[in-house]
Amino acid sequence: LEFYGKLPGLSATPDPELRAEYTRIVEEGGTPEQLTQASIPDEENIAAGLRSLFPADKLDEILQETERIMPPAKLGFQFDPVRLHRAGVFWKQYQKAWQQARQALERPRCQFGIRLVEGDGADLSFIKVVWIVARLEMFYAAEQLHRKALAEAIDSLERLLRWCHCLGGEKHFEPRGQAAFLRSEALQVLEAIVRRPEIQRVHLEKLSLLLQAHLDQWPPDAYAWIGERALGMH
Repeated sequence: LEFYGKLPGLSATPDPELRAEYTRIVEEGGTPEQLTQASIPDEENIAAGLRSLFPADKLDEILQETERIMPPAKLGFQFDPVRLHRAGVFWKQYQKAWQQARQALERPRCQFGIRLVEGDGADLSFIKVVWIVARLEMFYAAEQLHRKALAEAIDSLERLLRWCHCLGGEKHFEPRGQAAFLRSEALQVLEAIVRRPEIQRVHLEKLSLLLQAHLDQWPPDAYAWIGERALGMH
């Protein structure tokens, strides 16, 4: 896969128009090999803090369990007593992973290290890990809402939006798309917070600032298509 990621046929093509297009993409830094970034130091990388949180062969099973606990989409972020209990049990089971993920978010940058040079064979399992830690955050938020602890629930929402930002910042269509799905669930958490009868003006002001900051930091939409083009070239 990596051999083809270096585009041996395209770089050697005699077709002048194709060579010109290839040269332009190289100048933009958009080939699969160029988009396979050198890793950043672990101590600066949020993504590095997610390694080994869950057994690789158990990711699907754990993620599916979170799916079963989440309320149906038509109900929004409304947990009945049974679901709330199950969410609490799940959260306690993986509380250590939840804490480590939160600590990782204190790092300044996030790079998942997608090897676009491997094309569609690149490892994207980190998306499942992000979903799991995000669901842990949602279950924690549900418990805080039940306790009427709105400040803590808002804190969870902020972390959820940061995970969305991390996924959306990759130059690859799949994590970008998954960021959109995760953001839709985060906004259900937002709605649940805003609908609480005990909400105060200070909470609304913080939520407004939080959403504005998320929009201000929105990764360019072109990122997804730069990665998509590189996959097509591969």
